[in-house]
Amino acid sequence: MDRPWNPSPFSQVRHVGIIVKDMQSALKKYEALGMGPFEPFSQGIKERRVRGKVAPDVKLKVMTAQLGEIQFELIQPLEGRSPQREFLEKNGERIHHLGFFTHDLQGDRDRLMKMGYEVIYSADYVKGGGCDYYINKKHGDEIVWELIEWPADKAS
Repeated sequence: MDRPWNPSPFSQVRHVGIIVKDMQSALKKYEALGMGPFEPFSQGIKERRVRGKVAPDVKLKVMTAQLGEIQFELIQPLEGRSPQREFLEKNGERIHHLGFFTHDLQGDRDRLMKMGYEVIYSADYVKGGGCDYYINKKHGDEIVWELIEWPADKAS
């Protein structure tokens, strides 16, 4: 469904991310509920950063399914210290973040940083360009906000 683009990325949730301990168990659980089909995240990651530092040791297994207008994402931390692994260790399996598309990733990031948020994780995509930021309050909110910037032809 095409909608006019709102200048605030927070006007429409486009993506829900759930941290899981075991991908196969999680897939069985969500598919039994009628969700899916799940596909591996296909953009590929060119570079990951954790709290601003390049993190080549971080490995995640990511599967996605489209549920109407919302992308549903399952993330299993595999290797390295990452915000996803820290979240799993502290909170167990549950919703980790809500994602929002933006046409101005840097501008939205800067605006949130002025409000006391920080970028805890970021990734640049291999296929088709684009990138994302996980943003959280410096002293930790319950939920992480993900700002996602796709190439202009894919962001509607």
